[in-house]
Amino acid sequence: MKLAIRTTAVLLASLGLLVVAGSRAAATAGAAPAINTAPMASDGVRYFAYMTPRRIPVVLDTWRRETNPIRNAKGCQPLDVGGSRVLLTCGKADKEHMRTTKTASARGGKARRLPHNKSGFWNSIGRYWVEGNAPCTGTGGCLAGRVYVNWRTGKIDSPKGIPGNFDEANLERPKLRYRSPAFIPAGFANTWKVCWAGEIVVTDTGRIRVWRNRHRSVVIGTGDNLRSGCNSFGGLRIGSGKVTWNRGRVIHAYNAVTGMDYSRRLANPTKIVPVRDGAVVAMKVRDGTKQDRYRIRFVTLP
Repeated sequence: MKLAIRTTAVLLASLGLLVVAGSRAAATAGAAPAINTAPMASDGVRYFAYMTPRRIPVVLDTWRRETNPIRNAKGCQPLDVGGSRVLLTCGKADKEHMRTTKTASARGGKARRLPHNKSGFWNSIGRYWVEGNAPCTGTGGCLAGRVYVNWRTGKIDSPKGIPGNFDEANLERPKLRYRSPAFIPAGFANTWKVCWAGEIVVTDTGRIRVWRNRHRSVVIGTGDNLRSGCNSFGGLRIGSGKVTWNRGRVIHAYNAVTGMDYSRRLANPTKIVPVRDGAVVAMKVRDGTKQDRYRIRFVTLP
């Protein structure tokens, strides 16, 4: 039977009410202790994974309001969530600067190594594949290029182009051949300043813009969040039709479907990531030499 720790037991402090585009207010959950929350590992829809102060990785299920522990993974850092799976990096780095990679169900349970303990620098996961870079033969400082390993079978694939998702069993299917946004605004074809998910395209060159098409856009806030691309380490995230970011102590969320925006001043927000029913916020409470400490808060948005 799978263990589940209800958020009513784990969440320790009340967040208060979030201001919502005028007079409406959003319901909130409390805060749970965490360490080392970078990257912010989430699928942008339902699950958010982090490490507890006891160095146990857990997954917050924002739909069921419960936190599910992962066994056989003490000290493992969550890297990504996708296809209802969590990607974890574990143990000390070897002489080639690589650590053990494990996967686990986002619903909790036991983590397991990639089949045949495939070596590489993996960063994304789906229902069948993990994405990353394999090392060059005999060297630790060289990467042989983007590759994909099937976490179920251990099969390695290097399709031409970048697959649209990692949930399909066959990466060579033509419709999965390239991953690209619906359009790229003029002047942003070769820059880190563009971020997208599904039909939402956002640019950030001091001002955050959401593009309705290649000719029309709306400014939703001040930016400079996209310094190295749109990824789980970045300060701007897109998911479930929302754009989230923070400026100093203020967190922001913009619903690209309804046009509603939200803001809230908090003590020390580090990152905010969107999910279907709201957003997850990491609040840094203490710096440390080996590990920083955080509070993880889930905020329900309409």
